[in-house]
Amino acid sequence: MVLGWLNPYTTRAKARFVYSFENLYAAIHSLVTCPYTAYAYLFESPLIKYMPTWLIRAWMQYVPRMATRLMDVRLYVKLWRAITGERLTPRQFLKAGERIQILERLMNTGAGISRKDDTLPGRMLNEARQNDEDGHTVPLRPMLDDYYLLRGYDLHGIPTRKTLARLAIEPKWTLHSDPRTADFRMIRPRGKLLKNGYLTVMFWFVGRAVEALARSDGEARKIAEAIPNGFAFRLGVAPDGPCMLVGKDRRGKLRYLGRDTGERCIDLKLTIKSIDAAMLLFTFQEATVTAVARNRLTVSGDTAMACRVLRLLDRVEVYLLPKALAQRAVRRYPDGSPWRKFGLRILIYLRTVLGI
Repeated sequence: MVLGWLNPYTTRAKARFVYSFENLYAAIHSLVTCPYTAYAYLFESPLIKYMPTWLIRAWMQYVPRMATRLMDVRLYVKLWRAITGERLTPRQFLKAGERIQILERLMNTGAGISRKDDTLPGRMLNEARQNDEDGHTVPLRPMLDDYYLLRGYDLHGIPTRKTLARLAIEPKWTLHSDPRTADFRMIRPRGKLLKNGYLTVMFWFVGRAVEALARSDGEARKIAEAIPNGFAFRLGVAPDGPCMLVGKDRRGKLRYLGRDTGERCIDLKLTIKSIDAAMLLFTFQEATVTAVARNRLTVSGDTAMACRVLRLLDRVEVYLLPKALAQRAVRRYPDGSPWRKFGLRILIYLRTVLGI
């Protein structure tokens, strides 16, 4: 971006260039040489020197993996050989830098560093510059997800065992910073097969209904628009009972994502404390706000966002249930034409069941 080759207003390719330059500079630092020589050395390739600027920009934005390979690191490899007498290929040189980077991250995670620390000042994430007419802010979340995927980190920003094995790194400590979690075990409820089966079906149906409602109902659409792209929320039964996962994709559409598999970062968790408490909610004997007031439903995440999600879930119940049941399930039953509600109810049921 210093040379004006990479578009600053897109998330495309940013993770790849951070990943590549981190590996490169970690390797350069191990040579105890000045890192500021990199621009002079890397761009000496005739292909880069004489390629038109517009073509370089397109190459970097749309095929970043190939673009990073145009950088010529052979001079650093020669420096390494001159000092040590050992031969390294450019690929091995960069892999050594990657190993250094992963080792540093692993040591930091042992000290408690995780995804929560991979952030920027709030003003950069939420406030645009005064002279920016388009109101650009930093869309960090999707870029961080792409970066973790490239690095081989899990959703918490910790290197996975597969990544460590690939780089021949054998940690001598556990990968969590709180020793109390090593022997902590959750007690799982037994003998509730029918309730588990019923709730599994209900979570599947409600999850798909949320997606259908956001496409069909104007009020639900307004609530969904206030949820940022890339945001995901989970509603489930503790400790690892039935659940549903819903997220907003990069195109701004709410999607039912199935069960929580642990492979996705979840921004908001709505946890029902037991199977019996979930049955009260999903047999519509108790409203959601009542469950919160009685401490049956707990929230982990942004409170304002939790309120939006709960309003969305209440809206789902209004359209899925007959009025007599819906009035018990939601705090305030909305006014409106019964014929319009009936028409929307049919549309939402069709979209939920058929996935259209």
